[in-house]
Amino acid sequence: MTALWVIFNPKIQKKISKDKKEARSKTLEYLRSSLRSYLADPNKEILWLDIGCGNGRSLEVIKDLRSEEKNCVIIHGIDESEKYLSICERKAKRFKIKKARFCKIKVSELNVNSRYDIVSAVLLLHEVDPLELPISLKNMLKALKENGRLIIVDFDGPFERENDTVAWKREEIEHILDQAGMGKCTETIDSDDTSNQLRFFSMYVHKGKFNDSKYDEFMAEYERFLETKRDRCIENLKELDSKVMERFGDILGLDKTELRSNFNPREINEDLSNKLKEIDIDIKISMNIMIILNKNIVFLDTKIKELRDRRNNKT
Repeated sequence: MTALWVIFNPKIQKKISKDKKEARSKTLEYLRSSLRSYLADPNKEILWLDIGCGNGRSLEVIKDLRSEEKNCVIIHGIDESEKYLSICERKAKRFKIKKARFCKIKVSELNVNSRYDIVSAVLLLHEVDPLELPISLKNMLKALKENGRLIIVDFDGPFERENDTVAWKREEIEHILDQAGMGKCTETIDSDDTSNQLRFFSMYVHKGKFNDSKYDEFMAEYERFLETKRDRCIENLKELDSKVMERFGDILGLDKTELRSNFNPREINEDLSNKLKEIDIDIKISMNIMIILNKNIVFLDTKIKELRDRRNNKT
């Protein structure tokens, strides 16, 4: 299927770019509503930690506040990219956000206790090293004050074709939070604006009491958790492959067996190419997701082996 991607790339990328724009707009709305709820008390300073602050998109939430409201918000941003941190600093000055500070640090190495009212991780978790995902979530929650709120927004499954990433589902993040003794999310919102195959989720998580023994038990079985994730990706890939091949078979007048043995994407003539361009967007998106799933499977296999090697070296 990867060879056929050349035919559909322009139209798919236009569709996906539109969905990305919608998703990212929604993520800012979610942050904005959370901040507003804290600003109800004009005498209270709000400490906000933006993890994986990137190019400072979250600063746009503060930019639109009245000057007296801006002065109530103290935002700290962390990222692993010095380039992005420099962009954030320039953007904070341009937006006249005086109480902003940015520093280079990995979330897995964050060591802050009970300091922030809000901790946000927007479009970050899919980029976190899967071996560091549980400790990263734990560090986010540790950084919260007792009644603080962790805001997580991410793609709900495969969306972007990036290397060395894992497209987590919402329920998988909820599973880690619950099974590792970190607490449960109090609210989850699914996107209703994008394709049913290209979705994102937003969740609030309130700080609870950490259960260290439960966390240790979960980490002892974490290899199996990653294997289950990989196996789900493989099953999803098989389902999509069957769906896509069936559609191509309908167009070409071939069954799946004939299609796999006789069809050569390098020999597509102009007439056939035009026909294939008319394939519905759902199938085209499926092909994109297949490419992402392939990348996820390879990356997860690498990480499972790395985890196994670490444990073998300890024994």
